[in-house]
Amino acid sequence: MFAGVDVGGPRKGFHAAVIDDRALIAGPTNLPDAASTVGWLIAHCPVLIAVDAPIALGPRDCERTLSREVCHLYYTPAMPAGPFYAWMRNGFGLYAALREAGLDAIECFPTATWTILGEARGNRSRRVWTSESLSLLRLADVPRRLDQDGRDAICAAYTARSHAWGRSDPRFAPIAVPLA
Repeated sequence: MFAGVDVGGPRKGFHAAVIDDRALIAGPTNLPDAASTVGWLIAHCPVLIAVDAPIALGPRDCERTLSREVCHLYYTPAMPAGPFYAWMRNGFGLYAALREAGLDAIECFPTATWTILGEARGNRSRRVWTSESLSLLRLADVPRRLDQDGRDAICAAYTARSHAWGRSDPRFAPIAVPLA
């Protein structure tokens, strides 16, 4: 089992999903805080969890490389202050809770995974682009209707699986990005 977590700010919370090698096993589900997210993950016994949030403060060379070679991203600042960065601070709290629970977690960036899986977004809406890319995963039991957070949680779980299977591009470490 491999899990993915899409991180939002304090009001939005977290969206989590669990996959195995063939299907969506659990989720995506919305969880209000780090404690409930960790509890939900523990119940599903994932081998690895990929989190859609920075694992460390910036500046980071891996972000510059990823932005140059795959897709644009927001650079992680040295001090993520202000309302926009609430999701990053929420992610740091989740990483701490995962470590405390003894769960293995890596950083991912679903937009990079979607780009590697399919192609660059181009003029398509994010919904259409990620829905098309999600179909390329060929996972059974994925609901037809998902919001963006749910698709990104499944994408993060796929990224965890790819990384665990040794299929991550080392150029972007510590951000896990599947090999093309």
